[in-house]
Amino acid sequence: MQHTIRFLYLFLVIVFFSVTTYAQNLCTATISPSGTAYICNGTPLILTANEGVVNNDLKFRWFKDGQPIPGATNQTYNATGIGTYAVEVSSISNTCNPNTTDPGTRVELGPTLTRPDFTISPTGVQCSGIPYTFTIVGPNDPNVEYLWDFGDGTIGRGYEVNHAFNYFGTGTKSFSVTVVTASRGCRSQTSIAQTVTVNGGPNFTEADVTDSADFEVCIPKDSAISVKAKLFNNIVAASAAGITGYRVRWNPDDVNEVSYTPEQFDADSPIRNPTPFTTIGTHPISITAIGATCNTTITLQYEVSQKPTAGFQVSPPDGKKRLDPNQCVPVIVTPTDSAKGGNLTYKWAVLNNQGQPAGGFAYINNTSDTSAAPVFQFNEMGRFQVQQIVTNQCGSDTTSQSVLIAYPEVQLNADGPFCGPTTIKFSDQNVFYDANLGTEVPTSFRWIISGTSGATFINGTSANSKYPEISFPNVGEYKVSVSFANECGNSADVAQQGAGEITITVNEVPNAPIITTTGVSICSGESTDIKPTGPAGNTFIFYGSPTGGTPLDTAATYTTGPLSVSTTFYITTLSPNGCESTGARTPFAVTVLPPIANNTISQDQEVCQGSAPKLLSGTQPTGGDTNGYRYQWQLSTTGPNGTFATAPGVNNSRDYTPPVLQQNAWLRRLISSASCSGDTSNVVAITVTPRIAGGNITGDQQVCANEPVLPLIGSPLAGGTIQWRSSTVSATAGFTPATNINNEVNYEPGILNQSTWFRRYIISGGCVDSSNVVIVTVDQPVTNNTILADQSLCGGEQPAPLTGSGPQGGTLPLRYIWESSTTGATTGFAPAVGTNNTANYNPAVLTVTTWFRRGVISGTCDPNYSNVAQITVLPLITNNSINGTEPAVCENTAPKTITGSAPSGGNGTYTYLWESSITSATAAFAPAAGTNNTQNYTPPVISRTTWYRRTVISDNCTSISQTIEIKVNPLPPVPVVAANSVTTCLDSTATLVATGTGLTYQWFETPTGGNILFEGATFVTNRIAQSTTFYVQAVNQNQCVSPARTPVTVNVTSITASAGRDTTIIEGNTMELIGRGGVRYKWEPATGLNDPNVERPVASPTKTTTYKVTAFSEEGCAATDEVTITVIPRVLIVNTFSPNHDGINETWEIQRIENYPEATVEIFNRWGTKVFTSDIGYKKAWDGTYNGQDLPLATYYYIIRLDKISKPISGNVTLIR
Repeated sequence: MQHTIRFLYLFLVIVFFSVTTYAQNLCTATISPSGTAYICNGTPLILTANEGVVNNDLKFRWFKDGQPIPGATNQTYNATGIGTYAVEVSSISNTCNPNTTDPGTRVELGPTLTRPDFTISPTGVQCSGIPYTFTIVGPNDPNVEYLWDFGDGTIGRGYEVNHAFNYFGTGTKSFSVTVVTASRGCRSQTSIAQTVTVNGGPNFTEADVTDSADFEVCIPKDSAISVKAKLFNNIVAASAAGITGYRVRWNPDDVNEVSYTPEQFDADSPIRNPTPFTTIGTHPISITAIGATCNTTITLQYEVSQKPTAGFQVSPPDGKKRLDPNQCVPVIVTPTDSAKGGNLTYKWAVLNNQGQPAGGFAYINNTSDTSAAPVFQFNEMGRFQVQQIVTNQCGSDTTSQSVLIAYPEVQLNADGPFCGPTTIKFSDQNVFYDANLGTEVPTSFRWIISGTSGATFINGTSANSKYPEISFPNVGEYKVSVSFANECGNSADVAQQGAGEITITVNEVPNAPIITTTGVSICSGESTDIKPTGPAGNTFIFYGSPTGGTPLDTAATYTTGPLSVSTTFYITTLSPNGCESTGARTPFAVTVLPPIANNTISQDQEVCQGSAPKLLSGTQPTGGDTNGYRYQWQLSTTGPNGTFATAPGVNNSRDYTPPVLQQNAWLRRLISSASCSGDTSNVVAITVTPRIAGGNITGDQQVCANEPVLPLIGSPLAGGTIQWRSSTVSATAGFTPATNINNEVNYEPGILNQSTWFRRYIISGGCVDSSNVVIVTVDQPVTNNTILADQSLCGGEQPAPLTGSGPQGGTLPLRYIWESSTTGATTGFAPAVGTNNTANYNPAVLTVTTWFRRGVISGTCDPNYSNVAQITVLPLITNNSINGTEPAVCENTAPKTITGSAPSGGNGTYTYLWESSITSATAAFAPAAGTNNTQNYTPPVISRTTWYRRTVISDNCTSISQTIEIKVNPLPPVPVVAANSVTTCLDSTATLVATGTGLTYQWFETPTGGNILFEGATFVTNRIAQSTTFYVQAVNQNQCVSPARTPVTVNVTSITASAGRDTTIIEGNTMELIGRGGVRYKWEPATGLNDPNVERPVASPTKTTTYKVTAFSEEGCAATDEVTITVIPRVLIVNTFSPNHDGINETWEIQRIENYPEATVEIFNRWGTKVFTSDIGYKKAWDGTYNGQDLPLATYYYIIRLDKISKPISGNVTLIR
């Protein structure tokens, strides 16, 4: 029985192995095209099995919708109907087992595409390099692609494309342009070819231009950038023959180009940019060769570089983050590049702490060690050095930074050294904990203090506090360190030298300064020394205030500057280790006595010989020692700078009275106080003068008012100064210095207006004497002689009488004489005609302007004339006419300006008054509205027929113009529109309609003013991108415009479609697509969707598919978006293999697992022991061993995890030996 069971088991194993082997030796079966394909324009679709394979041992059988197609046994098949096609591939010699394609190819009917046509703009011949615009005739179909062939080796895509044809040489060249439309694999018939002809441009190429630096310049690091290119033109003579000049745009931002002649730009004459290049980088230089017909433009790239400077930063969160926030590693590090220099190439490296290349990291996101912006994935914890090497044509530079992965880090700072016992309260200002993307472990903080003893944690803190407060009571050095942990490790495990540790130094505080005296007194302007005597071995800090402030000096002795005010200085001790004594600063007072001031005496005197001078007064002095001043008056007879001696008499008082003097003398006062220097006053002079006699004068006389007085004659004098004095009071009082020249022997009084007394004074020093008195008697003039009044009249009018005032003064009886002049107000006067000797006067009729005055005669004095009265005779006003350009205006419209002629006549100065009437041309005129007093007149808005005229006034002359009439036409009504608000889609037009007949309608963008957009009742707008209000006005046959514009608002509604995020699924799974943004939807392609017209269809794609959703709004507006569903084939798992070292079926192969790079495989024996764990991606298949030893024949259990989100796959596999 046991033998039978063993045999049966062996038979089953052989059968199972045979089945497994058969399943693994299938024939290859593929179809081209795969997925979904289309039958285009009724032409059968050719399906090919195993395309590119020629193998006569293979045979084929085609299926449609799962059913064999009769007679379809060739390698190709012409599909003519809709359905799903598959092919079975088998071997005639049985070298492989039959295999049918799964999935097959889905065949659909493609669109019917019409032959396209297109237009070309412009239609004529253009120069080489100038683009043409090619536009498809008809609407743009979003489901169709337009493919262009320009006939010059290039192609294009789009409904409307621009393309420039290049041809260099003489004459013209033609190009044939065609276009086809394509959609879902189908193409239309090629369009009829159209020809484009271009004129050739100069044969001028980039190779013709060379640069002395070969277009690359290196600038030394940190040097100013100022580069000028030096370009040579090496164009051959044949190509240069037709070039008349060159234009160069040295900088793309330049508004203007620089022009050069061919002689200025050739192989021997270089050109240079007027403005140097001042930045690192590529500078495009555009050069245009100007031909007789066309131009050719080339662009050269001029590189300005600098010796590079390496630099980068790694800053969380963007520069450093965990791949999985819950895992310590991997950590993604993205450096931010700050290297400089231009045209850089990069080389990155990662080193360990020994400076050797490190492991445990990888470049990800398609970056490498030569990327400008690499992305590192660190898979191991620790400290690494990231190194950057940047290179360009100017050299290279290297920099590196330390990057800590996973472990936390702490930086500890503290001020110091400290003077005397100190307490440090640590906080986030001096302790910087970096959890390095992790989380602090609250119980992990550990502070260690070593060195000088006595330090304690205070105020409830401890060695395990995050921010402790520590007291350092003793002089000495303390070592303080701190460490902490995150979920990945402790900062102490990877701490750099000095990180997390500081030294606290506490120095001894010195005693206060010792000074033998507390102060000193000095005079103003003196200085003094301040010198403390202890404590020994220290220096001292001198301040100007008891607290705060900036030190004046730090020294053993401080010398003050010259002082003008009392000052207290304050001193502290400074030890050699920089500690300053505490407590109150030691004061030192310097008392400054102010200088003696306010020492002046007054004043200079002149005295007659033998007379006593007046008292000399002195001011009360200030400054010095105010307890008492000492005075001394001094006198000199040799001058103010001569020799001074003590003055006679009482000379030690504040004031001084000089004695009688016989000669000139000078005096001054000296004041002294305490020990300060004395002060000398100013000097005053006393001048002593000999006496002199005054002499006699003659000249009594009587004159009319305003008549010259004869000179007054004086007797000769022996010396002294003369001064004539006058008085209008009496012969004995009221004398003051006479006017005019009053210091000569004789005196001319001039013209006097009242009786006056005169006498002559002689002055010599302090001596004065006077002459006898003479009188000049003055007869008073006539006053109050005025006449009235000026007149202005037109020729032929009678003047009004001229009246005169009652004159006053003079000698009675008074006599009158009227005089007239026709030449002016100051000349040509003669007795007036008629009765001219009365107080008033009646002029006769005048024909010319005439001036009049009245003379009043008193005694024998000349007449006293009145003011002049002018009677102006004016010519009549002429040339007063007006002209209007509009016989009629629209209602409520202001007429144009009415012009008036320039009048003549009158006095040449004119006043205007415009008048209007709404009654008739002859009645009811009143001042016109608005500005009505200028030569021309602009009427305001009028609503009915109005007449206008102009009155011109010049002095007393008046003239009225003719009358003009302006009629008023009625306005059309405000337009009525079909709809005041319409709605349209984004970037679409709108149709606006104004109703009514007999009127013209004009459309605007503004409620008033602006330009006419369209004229007509129906207005189709341009495409609109945002809501806009348009305005329409009506115009009647009289060109009158409606009083207001009617607004019509076009509301633009937009829609944004969303198809969701791109997703990856495993073959055979489904995915719900989610559309957003509309009220209805259309999904394409419909293949694999349960319903293409719903918001959330379920997709079952058999291959990677991009779905496009079109979302429609309630208004019919549409928008599209796309989503790609990537389909990964399922893995094929066999459940047996035979690792018996015969070279066949040695490992457990899992087909298609290479599509899952994150896949892992675990295998367990029947007791649950894990015997195999794969690497990520199952790159090395299981060979049936465990710990290097072959496992026995048995059934094992597997768990396959394709990725981190898919459900694990489990099952069993049998190992056969």
